[in-house]
Amino acid sequence: MNRIAVFGTGIYCKKFIRHILKKDIVVCFVDNDASKHGVSWEGVPVIAPNELFKVEFDFVAIFVAKKNAIRIKDQLLDLGVPPKKILLYDEYISSRLAGVCEVYNPYAVESKRKESVAMVSFSIVNYGGGTMAAVNLVRAVRESGRKVSLIVPSADSAILDELCGYGFEIIVYPAFCNVTKIELGWIKSHFDYAIVNGFPFVDLAYKISSVVPCSLWIHEPNDIYYKFYESTFAQFPQYKDGAWLSRVNVLAVSSIAKRAFLEYFPGRECSLFPYGISDEGTVYKKSFNESKGNCKITFAIIGRVEQLKAQDIFLKAYPNHCDFLIIGKAGNDDYAKSVLERAESLPFVVVMGALSRAQIAEAYKNDIDVVVCPSFEETMSLVITEGMMNSKICIVSDNTGMAEYITDGKNGFVCKAGDENSLYEKMIHIIESYDELGDMRLAARKTYEENFTFDVFGKRFNEVIGGL
Repeated sequence: MNRIAVFGTGIYCKKFIRHILKKDIVVCFVDNDASKHGVSWEGVPVIAPNELFKVEFDFVAIFVAKKNAIRIKDQLLDLGVPPKKILLYDEYISSRLAGVCEVYNPYAVESKRKESVAMVSFSIVNYGGGTMAAVNLVRAVRESGRKVSLIVPSADSAILDELCGYGFEIIVYPAFCNVTKIELGWIKSHFDYAIVNGFPFVDLAYKISSVVPCSLWIHEPNDIYYKFYESTFAQFPQYKDGAWLSRVNVLAVSSIAKRAFLEYFPGRECSLFPYGISDEGTVYKKSFNESKGNCKITFAIIGRVEQLKAQDIFLKAYPNHCDFLIIGKAGNDDYAKSVLERAESLPFVVVMGALSRAQIAEAYKNDIDVVVCPSFEETMSLVITEGMMNSKICIVSDNTGMAEYITDGKNGFVCKAGDENSLYEKMIHIIESYDELGDMRLAARKTYEENFTFDVFGKRFNEVIGGL
């Protein structure tokens, strides 16, 4: 066993702490958050980075989000920690947890076709758009008759239990993100095709493409809010020149994702590959009498409380003639705190917190009249797609991928990103004419049926495979 100092006490560490404690002796946790210094976690002290030299250790293992990992590594180097004693998250996991995996629903249904597909995605920590895009692709591919496995480094236990109910194979493989010849040999012997989810996994996609045809499915926006490309290049500078594109097929979930990709790789091939979702919605029929009468319209914003999602714009647009729902996990950062404080000060605003997929489905059915996505930037918007599936009136900002599928005033509404007045005007229009918007609800449902069903999704996937 090695003596390791673990940098980070957040979600990345929590996901793997039970594995870490089985493999090594954790002598301390290190964190930049001064409020955590001096406390004990898992029976081990949390210290400041400049106290590291008071501790005897063999390695410092960095367990933080990829976008912050290189910055932390530079911080440790500046403090004088030798480079050979610093391990990034992927390096530690691959060196200490190689071959450790857990398999759920192993090939629960026999395949009608011979092709076997590996869907490799990032850790499942919430019901975010990228995670659900991967899950829905697996479900659609499975319905088409192929064997398909979802491979992830880790998964929240409650979410994993819910996903297992879908019946497809899930492989939790912590070391898979940094594959060796062993993992590549396993891929080659078990799968005919692989699709890797997210640009930060470009290194993984390139390595897998050496043994089976592989596509990289990108969902990332530009680097204004989250430095997905910048942090990936910091860790893997060899992929800046684009030479890897000769071997990896790149798919973009929307034109916004494609535009972000082409900023770094101008002129390169990148095909559009929108997601699909299972038809579990409520179909509106105009013959139904669904007049709201004197009841208030309920507007809902769904997603993690963060600046990019623009919950603050949502609240600023509050027109005082309706109910508001804020659904999604809120962190302890300043932005989330300010949103929650503002929500508490407004009448008829309900903060529901994080909900399961089943609870969200119930909310669509029983509570929500209008789905709102005012995001400053979002490559698609799963909640708007779900809203259209459920025949809901939807408002989306003009800087989201879903705006391409909405004609303002026909099958939904499009507001200006970052403009609470624009959003307010759309809300007022809906409040004043809700009972007259039946045709819009029908058109929203039709948009879903033409673009986002599993049948459409499966056909798009067949086209991708057929082109390789």
